[in-house]
Amino acid sequence: MMMKRILLSSLCEKRFNLKSNVKKQERIIHRTKSHECVKCKMTFTSICNLKRHSELHDDDRRRKRQRQNSSSQPDPSSLQTDGATPSRPVSRSRSAFNAFETIKIYPSAAVLKDLELFLLECESETIEIIERRTREERGTKFYLGAKIRFVRNVIETELEFCESYFRSKCVTFLLNEPAEEKVKHGFEKIKTSCEEFGDRDSGWVIDEILFLEVNTCLYHPLSASTCIPLSPFIAKKMVVINIRNSDAKCFL
Repeated sequence: MMMKRILLSSLCEKRFNLKSNVKKQERIIHRTKSHECVKCKMTFTSICNLKRHSELHDDDRRRKRQRQNSSSQPDPSSLQTDGATPSRPVSRSRSAFNAFETIKIYPSAAVLKDLELFLLECESETIEIIERRTREERGTKFYLGAKIRFVRNVIETELEFCESYFRSKCVTFLLNEPAEEKVKHGFEKIKTSCEEFGDRDSGWVIDEILFLEVNTCLYHPLSASTCIPLSPFIAKKMVVINIRNSDAKCFL
């Protein structure tokens, strides 16, 4: 019977079957070299963790500059009407031939770590965004999403960060329809998903709320009496019936 080879670590005298496991134990658990962040003096045992941490500093500086610029002068893409200035930084972008619009609302310094308070402050602004878009297009579909950065302690001197996105379901909104109930329902879905993420015994806590995203797209459903003409190629075949009814009822 062949005896199994057992290897001992010279640093902690733990036993391993493979030499690679011994090297991994000594490299990860017993390494003494540390990497220090020049901005906050936090130390990391891995250069990869230090690089990820440095990227967070760059993001913080960029968001801080954006908040300062928005406080000094109004954002031209703000959605306030009647000449009112925006209460917080807002960015706006459109795609798909202006059919899809994404608006990001950034938090103020007072609500960076309180999701419930941040959503409460954004409620009226979110309702205004959706109602304005619906008035322009006479019908929209929308969903809400919040991007949040979490942090947890890996070891005593090292922190781990992750960014997660929580979104609501896509709902339809038409003219003369109240938007408040649908927005509140979307916020509740975001808060529930965030709480479930933090309650998985993972140790993640909110480090910073990055932004709230309001995504809208055009919604023009076909009515009962709508008829789309056939293309000449199909019409010449004389095999497709294209029926158009004159009332407001669908076919039974």
